[in-house]
Amino acid sequence: KRVLLTMDTPTSLIRSMAVGPLELVGQARTWIEDPDPVIVDDDPSKQVDDLLSWHWTYEVLLEWTETVTDSEGNTTTKTRQEWRMIRQRSGGTPFVLHDGTGGVLMHPQSFAHRVLGDTLVTWECRHDLRIQKLFRNLFVSMGGKEIKKHRWRIYGLKVSDPVYVLGTAAVRDEDSIESEGLDRTMQNALLEIDGQGEHVGFTSRWERGTELSSMSRARSLIDAMTAPTIFLIGALLSVALSL
Repeated sequence: KRVLLTMDTPTSLIRSMAVGPLELVGQARTWIEDPDPVIVDDDPSKQVDDLLSWHWTYEVLLEWTETVTDSEGNTTTKTRQEWRMIRQRSGGTPFVLHDGTGGVLMHPQSFAHRVLGDTLVTWECRHDLRIQKLFRNLFVSMGGKEIKKHRWRIYGLKVSDPVYVLGTAAVRDEDSIESEGLDRTMQNALLEIDGQGEHVGFTSRWERGTELSSMSRARSLIDAMTAPTIFLIGALLSVALSL
């Protein structure tokens, strides 16, 4: 459904776009001032600059031993591991989306659906050695499971990255137009893009990348329908055989 919506929705030019739902593709640029540096998990050593929208996660690798007894009474011991999410944060700032014909103000955090793509930076260590974090990270109860590693990952939209948007164009607040001294003869300067509002067959979202990269991350119709079809046929056969 997402692929079909992307393919069927025509891309609008920012210079001539109208109020309402639309699709845009452009480049992310700073608005009034540069974004503040992002400090991951309050650690100055984990700083990333020039992020207009971001999301970071902190996880721990847990290890534990399980004893399993089969139907014949044989006992086996297995060591298992899993990454568990401890905390995460998201943030961002309004930016200008520019497609070469003009720019428009965009509010990335107003979108419920955001795809920031692959990880920008990953930090890993065996233990978090910051004094103020010891009790929170090392001695937190994990149900008897041992903490083996710590991992921080950050995803983000950097200045000049490509952006694909399915959103809604609305008229900007009069006060912001006056304060910025915008040229009122330029229609795109008087509009802004947000993710508010629902439309029939239209779900607002934005992704880091272009229209082609957005489609490449989606599953094909055949891939999406194969497994449900097999399960449905199997269920119908089991019902038929039980009659």
